[in-house]
Amino acid sequence: MQSGGMDPAYRSRAIGDLHLSVWHRAADGADVQRLRDELRTLARSRPRISLMLVIPSGVGLSSDTARREAIEMLRELKPALSAIALVIRGSGFAAAAIRAMFTGLGLVLRIGVPWKMFAEVDDAMPWLAALMRDDGADMVPDELVGRIADVLASATATTSS
Repeated sequence: MQSGGMDPAYRSRAIGDLHLSVWHRAADGADVQRLRDELRTLARSRPRISLMLVIPSGVGLSSDTARREAIEMLRELKPALSAIALVIRGSGFAAAAIRAMFTGLGLVLRIGVPWKMFAEVDDAMPWLAALMRDDGADMVPDELVGRIADVLASATATTSS
C-alpha cells in the first residue's frame, strides 16, 4: 500500500479486514496522512476494519503534528474501526516513552474502540482475532497469523537493507 515520493515511516498491507503497519521510524504529519488515506480506502471496501501497528525497538516518539493528525484520523474513522492492537517491541526507556505516548492518546481520544498494547504480535493476535471474529471479519485467526508473519518478515527485510 505504499505511495511514491518520500520514504514513509512504515510498511503496510491490508489483510482482509485488518490493516497492518510496521513502523521503522517515528511518524510525522505526512506519514499519518498517508496512513489515513490507506485506512479510508480500506474502510470504503469493508464494513469494519481493525488496525495492528507494530513498532520495533529503537523507533522514536512521533512529532506533535503527527500526534494531532492521529487523533483527528481516529476520530474520523471511529465508525469503521473494530479494534486497534499496538505492538510495541522492546524494553527500557524508549519503549516506555512510546507506550506512554499511546496511553496519552487513548486518554485524549476516548473513541470507544477497543484498543490494547502488547509486547509481541503473538500476544496481540488472540485478542485482536477474537474481536475481529465477533465483528464479522472474513479471515480466521490462523490465516491472519500466517499472513502477518509474512508481512513482518518482508518489512523487516526491507527496512534493514
